[in-house]
Formats: sequence, structure tokens, C-alpha cells
Amino acid sequence: MKLSSSILVGLVAEVSLAALDTQALSRQYFGNDAPWFQARIPFFEISDKQIQDVYHHRWGLYRAHQRDLGQGGYISTEFLDDVGWQLEPWASLNDATGFHLGEGRWLKDRRYAQDYINNMYTGLNDRHFTDYLADSTYSQYLVDGDQAALTSNLNAMINLFNQWNDHLDTGKGLYYIEPLPDATEYTISSIDASGGQDGFTGGDAFRPTINSYMWANAIAVAKIADLAGRSDPIRGRELAGYVPWMFGMPDNSDKFNAAWKQLTNTNEFRGSSGLRTVGPTYQYYMRQYRYDAPTGLCECQWNGPVWPYQVTQVLLGLANVLNTYTQSIIRVQFGQKAGKKTRLVEFKVY
Repeated sequence: MKLSSSILVGLVAEVSLAALDTQALSRQYFGNDAPWFQARIPFFEISDKQIQDVYHHRWGLYRAHQRDLGQGGYISTEFLDDVGWQLEPWASLNDATGFHLGEGRWLKDRRYAQDYINNMYTGLNDRHFTDYLADSTYSQYLVDGDQAALTSNLNAMINLFNQWNDHLDTGKGLYYIEPLPDATEYTISSIDASGGQDGFTGGDAFRPTINSYMWANAIAVAKIADLAGRSDPIRGRELAGYVPWMFGMPDNSDKFNAAWKQLTNTNEFRGSSGLRTVGPTYQYYMRQYRYDAPTGLCECQWNGPVWPYQVTQVLLGLANVLNTYTQSIIRVQFGQKAGKKTRLVEFKVY
């Protein structure tokens, strides 16, 4: 009798699963607590006993750090014993949350990681430290696929992200923080700030840690908002967004080159008189706020009106795209038309 390939694959899968004695591994590593682990963790067996021991030891530690909040579910603590800087009453600390969720997302029982996420978005994250909670939350979704659970915390994610604006230098576009609330006290910036005398506090710096976390959180929030069908975090598009191409800053990739689709989009930047400074999808597009007192004429605004100043910047960026980038989104013909339009607009606006 011949066996089909699908039957053979099924048999191999069954043999592979049967070869891993999870009950024996549970008893070996976890003793009386074996049932908890057998029902929840992904087991791992390897010829290198040291690696296998460390793997299961880490799951033992994960279990030890679970704190039952009763009706509030579970959280993971950073320390087994209480410490003076924890957030009362449940000893939550947000700096290691990303590590906890990175491991807990692999549990078959989702509630431990999901309870933790829910708690961190409903009061147990006081921004005591920097973190990448939104990124970790999205990573949890990549494992369990629960879109409803993911998007349920979107408003809290956005609120938490915006709270960090108090550490944002808008001129530089970078976040700054002392080493201590970055969970790395006594490092170069704080020690140097004290003149080498201490270093526990002080030493604000544009640290790569917080800027990496906030970048990752921003990407995660954008992806989650997209899954939720929400466009409200995007208030509108500005023509100024093309200025980086004037200096060849963006990478030559489809991800960034796709932005040029909006330049030819009549519902965004391409208007009858030239390139709008702000797309008409913006809530306050073309609303006039300021008038010249003696004449009553409209004063300069950049919330829609065409400005050759910025159109010129965009055309310089467009020249870089056409000459040095590999893309098929925007063609030379449009570049020629835009240049001709700019000359007309100069006379029309002024």
C-alpha cells in the first residue's frame, strides 16, 4: 500500500511530538509545579544539557515573577523581593516590561502577558523609566493574532506616547533623559555632569536608548492604528515632508519612495494652481487666521496656499529622486510640468 505525502507528513509530525516527553521534562525541571509548566510553556530539548537547563531555568524564573492581582489578573515583577522604587501597591516597574513580554508571549495561556499589558496601560505604568511597551504589545499580537485585544489599548498607547513629549527637543527631533530614569544610573553623562563626584542623578542626554524605544513605539502605534482602521493619528500631510529628498536623506527604497504618490494626488498636494503646502484632508485646510490690520488682506499661512519657496524645495528633492533614485512612481514629465507651474504661480501669488 502506498502512503500519500500528506499522510507521511502527519506521521512524522506525530512521531516528532511523541518523542518529546513534556511530562518527564516538567517533572525533571519543575517538580511539584510541573502541571503549570506542562500546560503552558513551549518545551525544548537539545543535546547540549547546559543550554537546555538554562532554558527551563528561565521559565522557572518567569513563573516566580508572576504576581496575582486578584481581579486585576497578573503582572510580572522585576524583582522577587520588594524594592523601594517600585510602584505601589503591586510592585510594578516598567523598565523590564519589554523583556517580560518578549518571553511571556510564547505561553499557551495568553492571560499572563495580556493581563500584564492591560495593567500597564491602565495605571501601573507611571513612566518611572523609559520603555518600549507599544512595540512589545505589537510583538505579542504577532504571536497570538488577537487583534481585538491589541487595539483595545490603542487610546492609552497614544496617550502614553504623547506624554513623553516632555522629554522631546522639537528643534532636534530627539528625546533626552537622565541615565537614572533610563534605568542605567552611574554612566558617562551623569558622572560627568557631577564633575566625577557622583552620577546617580543628573546628566540629561540625547541617549540612543530612549530614542530607539520611542521610534519603535511610534512604528508600533502606527501599525496598530492601521489595524484598527483609524486614520485620526495622521492629522494631515505637509509638503514640507519632501524636503529630506532635497538633501538625499531617505534611503532608496519602496518604503520611502511611496511618499511621492501623494505629490501627484489631486486629493492631497496637486492643486489647480500648483502644489498645496498642506493637503485638503487636514481639518483646518485653508482656514484663515491672520489678517493685515491696515488693509484687512490675508496674511501668509502655510495651511494650504501654494508657496514657490517650498515648491522650489520639493522640485530640488524631485530632481534628486529622478536622477539618483530607482523608482517608477513619479516620472520626468511631471517634473517638467511642476517646474512650469511654479513659474506661473510666482506671478499669481505675489
